[in-house]
Amino acid sequence: RLARHRDACMSRAFTRVHRSALSREALHRVLGAHACGRSTTVASASTAATGRRATTSAIMGSNDPSTTTTTTYEDVDVDALTSTASCEGACSRTTPRLTKESIERAMARRPLWTLVDDGAAMRRAFTSKSWATAMEFLNNVSEVAEREGHHPDIAIKNYRDVEVVLSTHAIGGLSRFDFILAAKIDDCDVEYSPKWAREHGLV
Repeated sequence: RLARHRDACMSRAFTRVHRSALSREALHRVLGAHACGRSTTVASASTAATGRRATTSAIMGSNDPSTTTTTTYEDVDVDALTSTASCEGACSRTTPRLTKESIERAMARRPLWTLVDDGAAMRRAFTSKSWATAMEFLNNVSEVAEREGHHPDIAIKNYRDVEVVLSTHAIGGLSRFDFILAAKIDDCDVEYSPKWAREHGLV
């Protein structure tokens, strides 16, 4: 009887261990398959998302008008670039740049200005009599620029050294509108430093 009881207990123990082992193996297989499948799914989703971003970037890069520009040039009658002309429509990506020859001819009509930035802009600089006269000039320039819809870069250094730089920002160079605005700025009253005016032959 004791022997039969011992054999029965050992059999039940073996069965429990065997079943437990099978359960663990089966569980590992199930979990392993599930984990692999989930990882594959995540990886596939990640790859798909990356692919969409790359495709979107490529599409945006090819279709975005800001990344595709065509530079055009025009030769103008510089006699028309006066203060009576208009700067309407100046800042546009389709605004043509002036040819080198037109710039040279137009600059000859604007002796107070010099070319800067390898010919991509024009600059007028002077020393005003005082801070107040410098600000008065720049306020007048501001009114003209706002009215025309074309704006220069302006600065005051050493409290009365004035600088005005013109360029058509949308095309990164000089257009007819820069010379029209330069003519209008030259019509603004300015009170120079007497010393500066003498040194530059303006008196």
